Amino acid sequence: MLGRRENTGEHEAMRKMKNEFMVNWDGLRTKDTERVLVLAATNRPFDLDEGYSGTDLKNLCVTAANRPIKEILEKEKKEHAATLAEGKPAPALSGSSDIRSLNIEDFKHVHQQVYQAAIKLPGDA
Repeated sequence: MLGRRENTGEHEAMRKMKNEFMVNWDGLRTKDTERVLVLAATNRPFDLDEGYSGTDLKNLCVTAANRPIKEILEKEKKEHAATLAEGKPAPALSGSSDIRSLNIEDFKHVHQQVYQAAIKLPGDA
């Protein structure tokens, strides 16, 4: 549904439906006390139409998905530094089974980072 609209093999009706969806998406508003959650999954983020995903949604999802991996890399870096300081051999690297599943906290964390970056004023440290 959210694939690129320039796909030449796509039926005209699908393009019209996507355009209508985008028009409604663009006008989507909420009250201060309400929130809209858009949940999407893809293994082909490069095929998303920029009109839907923009850079915000795509970057939010990619950054959240990378968070468990960053945690492992930070852990390995600390363990490696500690073993070097003690003169011990480097510990074994983590495997794919050590990567935890993505969860809602990953999205909350990334959203908070994006929100904080958006409200920083020029010249703020």
